[in-house]
Amino acid sequence: MVSASENSGKKIILRSSDGEVFEVDEAVATKSQIIKYIFEDVGVDDVIPIPNVTGKILSKVIEYCKKHVDPAASSASTEAFDADFVKVDRDTLFHLISAADYLNIKSLLDLTYQTVDDMIKGKTPEEITKTFNIKKIILRSSDGEKFEVDEAVAAMSQIIEHTIKDCVDNVIPIPDDTGQILSMVIEYCKKHIIEDVGVDDVIPIPNVTGKILSKVIEYCKKHVDAAASSASTEAFDADFVKVDQATLFDLILAANYLDIESLLDLTCQAVADMIKGKTPEEIRKAFNMNDFTPEEEEEIRRENQWAFE
Repeated sequence: MVSASENSGKKIILRSSDGEVFEVDEAVATKSQIIKYIFEDVGVDDVIPIPNVTGKILSKVIEYCKKHVDPAASSASTEAFDADFVKVDRDTLFHLISAADYLNIKSLLDLTYQTVDDMIKGKTPEEITKTFNIKKIILRSSDGEKFEVDEAVAAMSQIIEHTIKDCVDNVIPIPDDTGQILSMVIEYCKKHIIEDVGVDDVIPIPNVTGKILSKVIEYCKKHVDAAASSASTEAFDADFVKVDQATLFDLILAANYLDIESLLDLTCQAVADMIKGKTPEEIRKAFNMNDFTPEEEEEIRRENQWAFE
């Protein structure tokens, strides 16, 4: 382990996700608890990759850290700096939140969160939606239940996203699913944000029930939440697939039809885990599998009625 005194005055080289390289003082880089751990405990002397932060955002983060380790900076000048620092466009602000969370820079995370809080304080839901340019999509399940969701959530489904981009203003039929499944698919989609597009009318999801649609929405909301950490999302996913067998299979069908790859991977893996290490007979029993058609089964029952009495 390298001591702080031994590291005094050392430079650390950081490389952003898009390949931009930054040479910064140790004190600046180690404002990030992640980088501090790598540098002091692991002892990396080479370039430290920052895979989830672009050069543009990493440059802003470094600017913030430099100011906050400057011993000559007064409290007043630092406060003024912070006030100016967060005067950025919405996308940059959200990327700064994501970077501060990933790099574990608490003071920057607090500052950016507070900025968002100030932006929405006293606003109605409609005003908040307008402030952040959040488009709403209305989905209607096969049993008539309606769900108003952010466009980013709905567009986690490649099927729905393509429909939105094609400017379809009416029903989007989603056959072969139940409303319950669609709700779970949408629940997943919330973790992944997409570009703004524009459908404002009801999108029918005819073969997905409200119960399943509700679960899908829950999943999607979590998966487009910029503030959600990787750990919290993993924990969410683990709980998400703790459902009964019928629901799990319905979710697989919905994820496959709606083309939500990550949800399909998650649910298929859950089934794989259920059958791991089981014999064919145990698998048949676990999933209540029967090789006979109803007609064949009825004929066997008639021919062997004594066995069922």
